[in-house]
Amino acid sequence: MEVSSDLHILHMMLVIANIAIIWEQIVRNTLILIALNTAFIAGCANQVTSEDANKETSTQESGSHETSDHRHSETRPNRPRQSAPTQTVASENSSMAVMGERRCMTTDSMPNHPAGPFRNGTEVKPNWIELCVPLNPVKNSVASPLGGAMGVALNGIQFKPRTSGYFDPSAKRGNSTQGDKNWSFDIASAPNQRGLDLNNAHVGKVDSYHYHSIPVTLIENLKGQGQTNTLIGYAADGFEMHYVGDQVSSGYKLKSGTRPSNPGPGGTYDGTYNEDFEFTSTATALDKCNMGLLNGRQVYFITNQYPFVPRCLWGEVSEDFIRSPRYNSNRRGQTGQEDRRNRRPKQ
Repeated sequence: MEVSSDLHILHMMLVIANIAIIWEQIVRNTLILIALNTAFIAGCANQVTSEDANKETSTQESGSHETSDHRHSETRPNRPRQSAPTQTVASENSSMAVMGERRCMTTDSMPNHPAGPFRNGTEVKPNWIELCVPLNPVKNSVASPLGGAMGVALNGIQFKPRTSGYFDPSAKRGNSTQGDKNWSFDIASAPNQRGLDLNNAHVGKVDSYHYHSIPVTLIENLKGQGQTNTLIGYAADGFEMHYVGDQVSSGYKLKSGTRPSNPGPGGTYDGTYNEDFEFTSTATALDKCNMGLLNGRQVYFITNQYPFVPRCLWGEVSEDFIRSPRYNSNRRGQTGQEDRRNRRPKQ
């Protein structure tokens, strides 16, 4: 009887030991599964974050360039998406950040390249402003004429292609703010103009340094830094602005013949006035606002031909580019470069 009892006790001890071993394996496997699941979730989260960030940077990648007349492209509103995390790009005089559904540029309006000299002795001075545009712009069916700046370059300098001058035979220079509104002066294409520096920019009487045409040094500097994409700025409605040289062409051309006179300036259509040009829609040219397709996306182009910088916008224009708030400062700009009209970047 004692032997049987001892065997029974031994058997129970073995059963308990086996149960302990099995339980230990279950606990160990459970912990391993928890650790693997945690790592998997973290990896997915990192991938989602990376993909969300890449949505922003992918718009600046280089690739083949397509141009299309806007009549042949379907306008589809962009799908709304959740706000992206704040991303900041900074340069010497400006910073750009994505905040919620807006892209905002804070700048002192000082170029990051030499500017001037100007014939009237104007100096480039700081003008602190903040300009915000939609992060997900939508193309409307009707374009809007410019009511202020057209957009802002990556270095914080605004694009303002239009001038306030109109044909005025009584004015010293032949144009003034009180002139004939049917003939608007175009400083970027008018012959024998010396009011712009080598970057096709100048300083207005009550304004900051701004581009009227191709920002030559900015483009050359971006290429010199090894940038392979063609992005140079953002329009006031949020669409990207690109420069691809002669790979695209505008749909504008000079009219033939002579202008009317009395009233009118008379003379040959030579580009002195915006009205010297006419738009002809073709399958290979950009649309009337210099918009076309780039990698399947609608973007604006800076062109080597008139209008150089778009003169109308398809999207909802940010109020920041209409009112352009101004702030005080007194830092001087740089001068000392040769004066050239409508200069182009080196190809």
